[in-house]
Amino acid sequence: MIRKSSYKNIIIFLFILVPFLGISCNNSGSGSKNENNQEAVIPDDTPVVSALESDIMKRGEEAYNQVCLVCHQEDGSGVPMMFPPITESDIVAGDHEKLIRLVLDGMEGQVEIKGEQYNSVMPPQRDELDDQQIADLLTFIRNAFGNTGDTISAGEVAAVRK
Repeated sequence: MIRKSSYKNIIIFLFILVPFLGISCNNSGSGSKNENNQEAVIPDDTPVVSALESDIMKRGEEAYNQVCLVCHQEDGSGVPMMFPPITESDIVAGDHEKLIRLVLDGMEGQVEIKGEQYNSVMPPQRDELDDQQIADLLTFIRNAFGNTGDTISAGEVAAVRK
């Protein structure tokens, strides 16, 4: 099911990025052509980031650098046997509520990620970051380090925080 905000992002994409790609919308029936007169194709797996999401990603990266980088590293690879990677992660790409709760409440103890055991402490961010910062942070990690995911809103974070 596509949320209303997804339609808005698609519209923004069409009006902002399509002209830069040289794609035209005409009724000639010949399809969109690039400068070499070849069909312009955007692969299905190409992430579409709107101008609004670009701001979210910037703010999310700032929050990541502030609170997550030391443990999960610049490239999201983590530290062997201490801090798990967040690269191509099912946890990161999975259920919004579980991921939000993980950041709000932190975790302690042993966890297995990609067949490796990790046993450390992830401090809670409930009192450190506000709802918008957590939403931006999670949207960033869900779309960085080889992950692909939709956005998480401040409203979702607020609902889980209660």
